[in-house]
Amino acid sequence: MPAETEYSQILTLGTGVETGILARPIFATTATAAGTTTLTVTSATFQEFTGATTQTLVMPNVTTLVLGWAVTIHNLSTGLVTVQAGDTSTIIVVGCNQRITISTNSLSTNSSASWSVDAWNFVAGDSCRAETDCNYNIIAGAGCYAATTSSYNNISGSGCYANNTSTQNIIGGYQCYANSSSYNNIISGFQCYANSSSYSNSISGDSCGASSSTHNIISGVSCYATAASSYNSISGYQCYATDDSSYNSISGYQCDATAASSWNSISGDQCYANASTRNSISGYQCYANNSSRNSISGYQCYADNSSDNIIGGYQCYATNVANRNSISGQSCYATTSSFENIISGNACYANGSSRNAISGSECYASTNSDYNIIAGNLCGVTSSSWCAAFGRRAVITSTNGVFAFADSEDADFTPTVADSFNIRAAGGFRLNKGGYFGSVQSLTTAGGVGVVDIVTQITEVTTTGSADALSLADGTIGQLKTIIHVAGAFTSVLTPTTPLGFATITFALALGESCTLQYTSAGWVVLNVGGLTLPVVA
Repeated sequence: MPAETEYSQILTLGTGVETGILARPIFATTATAAGTTTLTVTSATFQEFTGATTQTLVMPNVTTLVLGWAVTIHNLSTGLVTVQAGDTSTIIVVGCNQRITISTNSLSTNSSASWSVDAWNFVAGDSCRAETDCNYNIIAGAGCYAATTSSYNNISGSGCYANNTSTQNIIGGYQCYANSSSYNNIISGFQCYANSSSYSNSISGDSCGASSSTHNIISGVSCYATAASSYNSISGYQCYATDDSSYNSISGYQCDATAASSWNSISGDQCYANASTRNSISGYQCYANNSSRNSISGYQCYADNSSDNIIGGYQCYATNVANRNSISGQSCYATTSSFENIISGNACYANGSSRNAISGSECYASTNSDYNIIAGNLCGVTSSSWCAAFGRRAVITSTNGVFAFADSEDADFTPTVADSFNIRAAGGFRLNKGGYFGSVQSLTTAGGVGVVDIVTQITEVTTTGSADALSLADGTIGQLKTIIHVAGAFTSVLTPTTPLGFATITFALALGESCTLQYTSAGWVVLNVGGLTLPVVA
């Protein structure tokens, strides 16, 4: 490259007297040879080194220069170029394929302290720059720069920059920046930022940022961490951590942690933690307020001044110091110092009661009711403990130790005796595999034959012919069976499949004759016979 002349500076000696225009060549090249190249005041402004070994480059004596006298050094050799001041102190060592610009910052001492280095910058585009002492930057785009003492930055896009003392940033996109004392940031997207004293942040997306907050990962749209909120992972749409809220994982739509809420996992749609810690919150409009260690999910579920709850479903909640509850379903809740309940279903609740299992529809434990099992529809326990209420409208009030089962009748079943077993069953009841207690078979013989079943307790017989033949199959051990002649002016003869101690039982013409049998491992035995005239056992 032919030497060209640059008239670039007014030469001012140490006396301050201007001596005239300084003419310097623009370009000079040197082949490295493990030797020394010494520059003077009139040396070329761009010094290129080629070759395969080292070289030492000595700067001019600063007393012969002016402030701001500069030279650019581009090392294209495979060896190192050591740059020294006039007193042979090392200013910088230029590596292979690296380029630096060195300039005077003082004329008082002929040492490395009088030189400033602007190193390893790649600057391109419109109004892009690396200012004084901004080193190791790659800067491209429109209006992008690294400001004073900002180093190790990769900056690109429009209006992006790293401000004073901002180092080790990767910044790209549109109007993204790291402000004063902000470093170790990765910032990209649209109008994303790390503000004063914010560092070690990873910020991307649209209008996301960190202000006076550190160690955050922030992405999405309008997401941010502010006011000393640190160590958060924030993403989504308009999600944020503020007011010294730290160690949160926040994502979704308008989710946030505020008022010193920390160690929360928050996601979903409009979910948040306020003055709450160590919660897992997700779903739609779910939140924890002054509550800790809750797992909250679903639709409009929350914990308010309550902790250690598992809450999920639709509009389920724990409030007013209700702790350690499991709540799910629709409109289920625990309130007023209710602890350690399991509540599920529809509109089930515990109010001032603890350690209950409540499920179904509109079931409840209220007013110091503890250790109850409540299930069904409109079943409840009030001021009672150690109870079980099942079915439909089994209601226990101010009575302990009650078992209550209510059938489908639409009326309250309200036992009042403590430590009692109570059943309302209009259709009777059955134990084990035997007959139903209170259930009846109405048997009318046909063609002189009738089959006595083994699924009811009582069989009422109507005879239609003389000496009707009745049969009885084997039952279940312990099962009771009563046969009664209730109608018909004819005799009937019962012959079980397996009788024990008899063969047949003959019912005469008299109505009301009856017998009761019980099935054993050896067959049916007769327990008793009854009536004004007794059936004949033979």
